[in-house]
Amino acid sequence: MNNNGLNVGTFVPTNANENVGTFVPTNAKRRGNRNGKLTPKQARFIDEYLKDLNATQAAIRAGYSPKTAQEISSETLSKPIIQEAVQKRRNELSAKAQMDQEWVLNNYKKLVDYTLEEIYDDDGNLLPISQMSENARFASYGLRKVKKKAITINKDGSKKLSETNMHELKFTDKKAVFDQIGKHLGMFKSEEGQESGNKFNFNAPMQINVGLVEEDADS
Repeated sequence: MNNNGLNVGTFVPTNANENVGTFVPTNAKRRGNRNGKLTPKQARFIDEYLKDLNATQAAIRAGYSPKTAQEISSETLSKPIIQEAVQKRRNELSAKAQMDQEWVLNNYKKLVDYTLEEIYDDDGNLLPISQMSENARFASYGLRKVKKKAITINKDGSKKLSETNMHELKFTDKKAVFDQIGKHLGMFKSEEGQESGNKFNFNAPMQINVGLVEEDADS
């Protein structure tokens, strides 16, 4: 509690969406075993928690009773010794995988750093993937074959049904990516006037741009 009578501490999420968790006062006591180290079960809990950030399931996989797993996981994550160990493991994993904020931002940049000329030819046809730029290929996903049906009416009034094989290719929406980068860098203000940075919302809806390239029906 600070001089203004307010509790000061940290919110520790207990699920992957970070909307459920535990408030930990900054003066919370360290708790491990008697020599100040993690118990084997606590170490196992941390290993399991870092797999999917689901604290309750991590507690169950670590050997705690399913009946008390939610309570135990919340209590475990509230301990400073556990928080420090989790952060240390995260740092180690990030260093090992060479993934940090700079890496994330550089890859987000790739998702928007390309032009239409790198996707379409002069006639407006989608280029083969091998001819697209590296960034355009990085931003594309969801390649699949689709069939386009068409009915042609002949001069005698008869109808002919034809099918054309096509490829559908999706690209991430640039505006959505720019919004995420801007929020992370604190460029925008929330309704309360607070900076909304340092947190990506990977569940935000995205508009998808679709391109089609025609293929001979016999191929």
